[in-house]
Amino acid sequence: MKWSVIPTLFLLLPMATANATNTRYPVTVDNCGSPLTIEKRPTRAVFHDINMTDMAFSLGLQKSMVGVTGITGWYKMSPSFQQLLGNIPELAPKYPSLEKLIAAQADFFFAAGTTA
Repeated sequence: MKWSVIPTLFLLLPMATANATNTRYPVTVDNCGSPLTIEKRPTRAVFHDINMTDMAFSLGLQKSMVGVTGITGWYKMSPSFQQLLGNIPELAPKYPSLEKLIAAQADFFFAAGTTA
């Protein structure tokens, strides 16, 4: 990423926050090359990895979060991250099992990956 793009990203963040709270459902998004339709706004979301969780915090989604995964197994949380996390539990220090996600009654799991 070029450094000249960063100011633009900060200008777009408020618009992303507005879109996160005003999205009309159902909405279809690209999911690794396949369409994924989300029928209603998630109310019990789990975010994987510190970067994805930071994005959720930036969008003000804490009230809709029931857990995070993949943080303490790889990262050290900063005091500001811990403050934003509040009482949201870490369900798994690395990868969550399907059983953990079901036990949390998650209706949305957000993770990013890479392709080879």
